Amino acid sequence: MAGSGNQSSARVPRPHGTLPNQGNVQIQASGTAPLANANGPVQTISVAQAVEQYIQTLLVDTSFLGIRIRVHGVLAKRLREVEQFLHYDTNHEQHGISTIIGKQGPGAGIHTYGCAIDVNYETSPYLMHESGEAALDATLPPVYNRIAMFILGRASVIPLDITQYNSPAHRNAMYTSLKQESDAMKWYFGVYMRDPNGMLDAYLKSANGADRAKKTSWAGVSAGTAPSAVDALRQMQADWVTLTGRSNGPQIALWSSGTRAARDPCDFGMCYPSAAVYPVQPGYKSAPDAPFVSKGKVIRDPSNGFLNFDHEIVDALCDHGFLWGAVGFGSQSGDVMHFELTELGKEVHAAVKRITSGGS
Repeated sequence: MAGSGNQSSARVPRPHGTLPNQGNVQIQASGTAPLANANGPVQTISVAQAVEQYIQTLLVDTSFLGIRIRVHGVLAKRLREVEQFLHYDTNHEQHGISTIIGKQGPGAGIHTYGCAIDVNYETSPYLMHESGEAALDATLPPVYNRIAMFILGRASVIPLDITQYNSPAHRNAMYTSLKQESDAMKWYFGVYMRDPNGMLDAYLKSANGADRAKKTSWAGVSAGTAPSAVDALRQMQADWVTLTGRSNGPQIALWSSGTRAARDPCDFGMCYPSAAVYPVQPGYKSAPDAPFVSKGKVIRDPSNGFLNFDHEIVDALCDHGFLWGAVGFGSQSGDVMHFELTELGKEVHAAVKRITSGGS
């Protein structure tokens, strides 16, 4: 997942592998690397520069599904194989992928080496289980379970199931469940939250909606009781803040004097609650950030869901050796956008460690 300080440090591969060290790079105690120059005096560069210079020798500019990226040469070859498998040259189908991020700067795990890609960064967040975010994670299961139960009539797979099932058969089932929950989120924060007088109230009064609402946990509502549209809306506002880390949620459509218009919730005494602030967990450099937190110019909105690329692309990438971060990181699974060549990343990391240790 791009731009997240916690997860990148959590997934730096362990230093083992077989890539050869660069023979012309040696690190001295001074922290500089002498470079032989046959036509002049010896020149030196910093350790960080030596590492980046080495990494750059591994990278190539390529494209995947028509989108330009810079990645490790081995990963580029694997992506070409995936394109051939998907018959992209004849159908030009992008399978729901609109953006791809490859090589990233220092501190981004194996993205630093070009050994991973992030697809649809803007709409595919790290849902849960990110390293260093235990305090935040404690608040997320009720939200994901509430959305899934109210819309789908079942518990969410995000709090636990995605951390336990990663075989091909289980991966397919997890994709299906995650896609259902992504679409459910669009209803929860989109259709129902934005139109409580119309769509939400009607759903709560329907047999199916009332039954699922009674099985859902709502703040301030007795167990086994369906909430009013107002009570449900207050809960949706709180859930929106939990997932986004923002208190400026969407305006809400209400009927006023026979006219339906979007209004600021504060106008009728329903301001969004304040977002929680989480401390930095010991051993980490940054505080937990909500799954749909804004990143620079990227404003994430849970009403867009979180899984917008096709099952075919997941299958094709995983069948060609990629690991999908949504289900493939064990207890840290949940990184929907992330696909990596894990063993390749370990090999490059081992070579980088040899450079920074002076070739020993």
